[in-house]
Order: sequence, then C-alpha cells, then structure tokens
Amino acid sequence: MEKQTIKKQANVSDSFMPLSKQKPWRKYFKEDTESLVLPEKTIYGSLKATSQTVLDKPALHYYGAEITYREFLAKIDRYADAYTSMGVQAGDVVSFISVALPETVISLYALNKIGAISSFIDPRMDVERIRHFVEKVHSDVLVTLEQVLPKVEPWLADSTLKKVLVQSPADDLPLLKAIGYRSRMPTVSLPKDNRVEWFRDFAKSGKSGCAKEHPYIKDEPCAYTQTGGTTGVPKCVVLTNEGLNAVAMGFQHFGIDAHEGQTFLDIMPIFSSYGIVCGVHMTLSERWKVYLIPDFSPDKFPKLIRKFKPNHLLAVPAFYEKLTHDPKIQKMNLSFVISMGSGGDTITAELEKKLNTFFREHGVRYPIAQGYGMSEVSSAATFGQGFINKPMSVGIPMPMVTIGIFKQDTFEEMPPGEQGEICISGPSVMKEYLDDPAATADLIRIHPDGSRWAHSGDLGYMDEDGFLFVNGRIKQMIIRFDGHKLAPTQIENVILKRDEVNNCVVVPVKDLDHGQGDYPMAVVELKPGFEKKATCQSIFAYCNEIMEERGRPCAVIAMDSIPLTSVGKCDRKAVEQIYRNYNYREVT
Repeated sequence: MEKQTIKKQANVSDSFMPLSKQKPWRKYFKEDTESLVLPEKTIYGSLKATSQTVLDKPALHYYGAEITYREFLAKIDRYADAYTSMGVQAGDVVSFISVALPETVISLYALNKIGAISSFIDPRMDVERIRHFVEKVHSDVLVTLEQVLPKVEPWLADSTLKKVLVQSPADDLPLLKAIGYRSRMPTVSLPKDNRVEWFRDFAKSGKSGCAKEHPYIKDEPCAYTQTGGTTGVPKCVVLTNEGLNAVAMGFQHFGIDAHEGQTFLDIMPIFSSYGIVCGVHMTLSERWKVYLIPDFSPDKFPKLIRKFKPNHLLAVPAFYEKLTHDPKIQKMNLSFVISMGSGGDTITAELEKKLNTFFREHGVRYPIAQGYGMSEVSSAATFGQGFINKPMSVGIPMPMVTIGIFKQDTFEEMPPGEQGEICISGPSVMKEYLDDPAATADLIRIHPDGSRWAHSGDLGYMDEDGFLFVNGRIKQMIIRFDGHKLAPTQIENVILKRDEVNNCVVVPVKDLDHGQGDYPMAVVELKPGFEKKATCQSIFAYCNEIMEERGRPCAVIAMDSIPLTSVGKCDRKAVEQIYRNYNYREVT
C-alpha cells in the first residue's frame, strides 16, 4: 500500500506543480509578501511599536468612555506592575472568565509584557466545566465577572487559587452610566475569603515600575483559548506571539483602504481565538478605534451600525441579513463602511447575492469578504478583500499563510478544482493543544519535505487562481447504512433557498430500519408568520421532488430558534444532541 501511494504521488507531481508551491494568489498582493519577516517581538512589543504614530488618538471606545493609545499603554504598564506585585511571573497563567471589557483587553497585553499567559474561558459554561479549564491550565490567579462569581464560589474553598479578582462592567463606564448600571443590577457581595478582591482595587495596588519587560522568545505561548467543541470535548489551544502577530501583519499588508484612525465595531467574544486575534490584536495593530461591545446580541446589530457608523466590520452572515430587514438601515447611506468581513458560518449563493446587492445599493463600495480559519491557526487563514473576491469563495491565503488541498490521510496534494482536506501552514499555526500530544499529532503533521501543516478536517478545493472554496467538515459527513456519504451543507443549501426559512441545520439521526448508519434530518428555523407543521411538510415535499433519493432528508422539523455558538454560527453539535435518537417517522 505504501509503494502504491508513493508511486501515485510521483505521477501527480510530474503532471502539475502543487498550488502550495505555485502560490498563484500572490499576484493579488500589493507587494512581495514573500519577503515579509515577522518582527521578533511579543504582542505587547509589537503593539507598542506600531502605536507610536497614534498616541493621542482613541484606541478603545466603551459605552461613551474613550481611551487613547497613550492612555492604553500607560494602563498596560500599571496593570503589569499590579500583576508583578501580586507575584505573577513569566510562564504563569491567569484565567479570565470574562468578556471584552477594557480591563480584560489591557490585561492581555500587561500579562504578555511580563511573559505571563492569559487563558480565556467562556462565562456561559457550567460550574464544572469552568473549574475544569481553570485547573487544566494550572492557574494561580482567576479574573471573573461579578455575574459569574456564583459559578466560582462552589469550588473556591477547595481550589489552589491564590487570588480571585472580580470585575464589574461598571468600572470603566462614564460616571453617570456607571451609576445607572449599578442601580439596575443587584448588589454583589464578595465571599469571605481573603483571596478575593475587586479588580478595581487590585489595579491600583502595584508598585510603580516594578514590572520588567519580558524578552521575546520564539514559540513562547501568549494566550490559551478553548475550541468550540463542535466535534467533541473542547480542547485548549496554545497560541503564540508569532501567531497573533502574523495575522495582524497579514491584514496590514493586504487590507484594502485600511488606514490608521479608522473605526472597527468589535462584537466578537474575547474568549474565542477570533475575538482575541481579529477583534483585538489585529484591529489595535491597524491603529483603529475599537468600539468594544461586550454585551452583544444579534438584535442589537442594526442599532450599533446606525449609532457608530464603523468603517470595518466582522460578523457572521446572519447578522448582515438583519441589517437588510431593519427599516432605518434601509433608508441609510452606508458609504462609511469600507470592509465587511464574514466568516464562521456557511452562506448560500442566493444570500450572498442578496446581501451584496443591498449593500451596493446603499453605498458600500466593496462586496462582503468571506474568510476562513479556525482557533488552531490563530483564527484566520484566508480572506477576500475589496474586489479580490469570487462568489461563494472564502478568499485567498493571507500573507505568510500557505493553503494546500490534500487527499485525506495522505501527503498527496490535489490539483485545482479537486476536493480534498484543507491544510494550512505558516507561523499562525498554534503551538499545540495543551497537555494533549495525541490530539496535537492528529492535527499538526510534518510532511515529507519537513513542512508543518495543520490538517483542518474541512473539505474544500482551490481554483487555479488560489481562491478557496469550503464544502463542509469531514467528520460531519453523514454516512448511510449503504455507505453513501452526504455533506449536510448539500441539503442545507437547498432548504435555505426557501422564502419561509430563516435558518437550517442538517444533523444525523439513527437509522430506524437498519442495524447501522444514519439518515440526515433537517431542522429549520422559520420566519415569523409561517405555521410549523404545514411549512415543514411543504419543504419536505420540495426536497423529495428535486433531490436524488439518497440525498434527501428523512424529515424536516422546526425549532423556535436554532441555538448559536459564541461567535453566532449554528451550534450543530447542540442540535445533534437534541435529536440524535429522534423518531423521524412521527413527522413523515
């Protein structure tokens, strides 16, 4: 078998040069990005260097309060002194059960300045999972929102934590808004434990100038984040300074009409890699003003656009669709928008065309730019920019990133247009999964030429120009009793064309007629005004009419609201868990 594989690889290499070697996408870059060299700096050192030209311009905007870059750097120094005075040293881990508050963003850089690591945990997790991740990364210090403190108190007495710092979202608000916030929220009392104190008191406690800047060390961790857990138990991703800086530099050297002093609406949760890298480090490295929105819900999106008129946006397709339905947005000139990045969820050709038509008619100069990435590659690997775009594509590889399409479980690279596993190489690839060498080895593989690749588990292809097209996850393929494999997106894309459907996710349910295999079942979220049973029957009949037999859903059912992940895409795993053993015969 090994000899046959080697022979086949040799034949393929004789007939074409792999796209990962050709790199045809380089023709779209505005300069020779092959000569780009990452700075030998930490993310703190890099931000300090890039911000020198905008010291008196705003870095963060938080519900009316603004922090200039000069003030931002000064607060980093103050927080670094406080953490150092507490005893935090290089290599120590501070866990955050928090959102994108100014003090959380500042802490990321303050800890990086002294060589410590920030570990981010989703505050919506349950008590046991929060405890698990705090203990997994061996944190001595925990920073938590006051609202999440009840999830910490049950296990605090038995923990080895040396300090717990409690944040209030009111601390960085303007005075009148802070008073209003505290009047609406219940009073929080700290537990009677001398390890627990308010973050606002801690931030003032450091000995001035005691923090020494940690030197840059190659491949040193700077942050931990958790994977989304869509394919199992979430894993802890170890991100490096190189990874964050590579993504920031990639945007700087390919961004269309991106200049210092522009504005960015940050609605991404900081406990995701996407939120840390693209929401914080990339945008601050671009020297933009970042509107921090830690308390975000999709329904607020149109109002935020009307209020702040941001130049740059990153969101999932469903959020952009909400703009098209907003009566006030429909009457606005949106020419203030320069770029609209989209990722994290699939988009149909019809929706992409609809959105681009709407935004073009409302003054937006460029189409929506799809992107692709994952936590394990510091969030972003490809993107479209300006008119460097193709319908249904997720763009071209970022500077310093190489994409290759490989035949599954081989090192054989596929020609243009042929589907395989999407693999990613470059400095943005994570260091490892923390304390999980088996999972690390499964994702990161060393190819015969010595290159290091992240095998994404996603299916897709590249065209002759280097544009990437994603077709779904390998592990999400639904395998019928007869061995036929079906990608959920094949059915989802058909159903999402229906006017009645707001959202759709296709999940496997157990085959009730055979001893093995699954059937695909479509779960839809209907638009207001449509009766569930009759509409689902209509959609089911439509699928039976236009789809081949083995590619049809076994049933179509409706949920009031399809659950979303922290970044706003369909939580496929949650839906699958609900309906894994569903009796689809009841609705067919």
